[in-house]
Amino acid sequence: THLLKLIDTALSNNFDLQTALQRIEISRSSVKLAKGARLPQVSFNVGGGVSKFGLYTLDGAGRATTEITPGQTAPVNLPDMYIGWEIDIWGKLQNQHKSAILNYLASVEGTNFVISTLVADAAIYYNELVALDNELDIILQTIQKQQEALEVVKFQKEAGRSNELAVQQFKAQLLDTQ
Repeated sequence: THLLKLIDTALSNNFDLQTALQRIEISRSSVKLAKGARLPQVSFNVGGGVSKFGLYTLDGAGRATTEITPGQTAPVNLPDMYIGWEIDIWGKLQNQHKSAILNYLASVEGTNFVISTLVADAAIYYNELVALDNELDIILQTIQKQQEALEVVKFQKEAGRSNELAVQQFKAQLLDTQ
């Protein structure tokens, strides 16, 4: 239960995951936009203008001496007309739609990767913490047993069954463990 709570906390408070979830929403919107762009559309553009070249500019001087037909030079005022339309022959809109879908799938998989990494990291660190707690318990039990052994060796020394060297060895071992 502790591990599940830690995983829930990690998932709800992680900024990388929140960013990945926002990328999914952005990608989802891009897919909708690309899908909408594939619907039939009619567009027609018309534009017009007049280009006028000054006589003492590079373009004007070139036009003043250029003859289009014998005896007639290029006009100073050059009309510019534009009529245009677009037909998707090469599949530009289809490719945009495919690209949007692939970006969406990549963001979903990126989010799944972030979630997997968070869950795995939380589980690994939790298990390491449990292992360290168990190691601490074992060390505390070992210290208690060594203190008891030191007391026994001290009683044996008082009874004449052991010497000061044994007491000092048990004491050194206890200090080393502590």
